[in-house]
Amino acid sequence: MKGRWKYALFLSLIGTSLFIWTTYVHGGGSGSNPRDVVAKVNGIPITWEEAFGEGTSDITDLGGANSADLYNDRLGRLEQVIADKLIEIEAAAKKKGKDEYLNEVVSQIKPPPDGVIRRFYELNKGMFAGQDFESAREQVKNVIMGIERKAAIDTLVRRLWRVADIDIFLEPKRFPLDLKYSMAVRKVRDTRVTLVGFIDPRSSDGKELLHTIKRLLDAYPVYVTFIAKAFYSGGDAMGADVGNALYCASEVGSYFDMAEWISGVDAPSSERLEAYGMEKGFGDGFTKCLKKGAHNDAVLKNLDEAKRLGITNGPVLFINGIMVQGVRPFSFYSHIIDDEFRRSM
Repeated sequence: MKGRWKYALFLSLIGTSLFIWTTYVHGGGSGSNPRDVVAKVNGIPITWEEAFGEGTSDITDLGGANSADLYNDRLGRLEQVIADKLIEIEAAAKKKGKDEYLNEVVSQIKPPPDGVIRRFYELNKGMFAGQDFESAREQVKNVIMGIERKAAIDTLVRRLWRVADIDIFLEPKRFPLDLKYSMAVRKVRDTRVTLVGFIDPRSSDGKELLHTIKRLLDAYPVYVTFIAKAFYSGGDAMGADVGNALYCASEVGSYFDMAEWISGVDAPSSERLEAYGMEKGFGDGFTKCLKKGAHNDAVLKNLDEAKRLGITNGPVLFINGIMVQGVRPFSFYSHIIDDEFRRSM
């Protein structure tokens, strides 16, 4: 087992950046049958049991709402197994054992010079529990060499991944959504990715998610449709009026304007909503829509759907049915969107 710890430490750093060269194949085994094939590396199958162990449940049936996190966790584990398989194949081609080969890869790394050790210590004193430099010197050197070993294996795995023939059959859980009662904020002709948001712009998280969605729509000017749903907590006296106002504003192409204004108002009453619409020139149609409560039924349908989906706290964004709860960095959403584009090819 000598040398394996180096590889294990490295794997946690790979993240989700490796599979940009991966082919996603629909219809493969993604169930909990231990014999299901979840990936192939140069034609060599990797089974569910090999990737996730016995007794693990189907990624498409797992409980808990946040299917993006569940999928990313499983995908990360599968990528580790694939990386392990790639190294095994390369080692066998060189007539070596895997650990022997890894030791050979890192054997060329030389101890860092004293100046590098001292500089690393000065920049990372907190890592060494108050030790002075002389006391921590050997520990600092080992940390630096560990980082360099990880980098060497990182380079190896990326090289092997680029030239390998890799198919992944893992699928995230996707929730069925009713788009009949919704606001088509941006609908494109050739839709490949549909974003559906259950968002209350009055919450700080809702406001932040809407800003992120606007960035996503700017970054993906084609192929991405955004559908909005009304959402608010039960017992909210103004929630129905706010939801209806968003629907009315979306009819005149001003969903984001209305949501932005609502997010900055303490009490967006029906009177203030109407006054804002007049100020922005939304027109008589908006005012009539607001006064009639034209979309009150749709708002209630949205709340019923949120309950069916298990959404108790917003905001929630679905990306082609993949649920993402709360607010995440822009890169988290764009990674899923890019992944979905690859699947559609």
